[in-house]
Amino acid sequence: MADTTTFCDIDFTMFLPKGSKDVQTQAGALVLWWRTYQESGFLKKNPDCSVSDSSSGVLRLEGVDIGDVVKNKIRLSMRKIKVDDLGKMQATDLLASIPEEDPQGRGLRDLRDMEKNLSVKIVFDDDRGHVYLVGDAKKLEKKVFAIRNLLSHYHWRLSGTDVSSSK
Repeated sequence: MADTTTFCDIDFTMFLPKGSKDVQTQAGALVLWWRTYQESGFLKKNPDCSVSDSSSGVLRLEGVDIGDVVKNKIRLSMRKIKVDDLGKMQATDLLASIPEEDPQGRGLRDLRDMEKNLSVKIVFDDDRGHVYLVGDAKKLEKKVFAIRNLLSHYHWRLSGTDVSSSK
């Protein structure tokens, strides 16, 4: 009996609240978060699968046995994940303004360390200029103050607007 490789596309727009703005970009941010923090564990448990981006906000799974169980695992892993839009922050200029190293702990390397420690992802949307935080809803609510502060610091330097206490 020959293996029949199957595939399925998981549309991450289904994980966004109804009425979300810029759905494709936010769904793409969710895919990026999943690929960063969930993909390796998923592939260890499903060695016959491979993962690729199909289009913006869509994840393609290919493998020998892609069924509802596999799709449900992804749905469960995304259940508490949220995209927090920090607003229009001149994303391209903002990212460029953050130095790689900073002796006071405010550099890009420090920002990436905070991301990793909190399992969140910062997404700079070059097209619309927005910055998004993606991660567990409770962490976004309670634990990412330092990330918001750092982004606010550099955004303030660009435009004079403070977003550290938004929401």
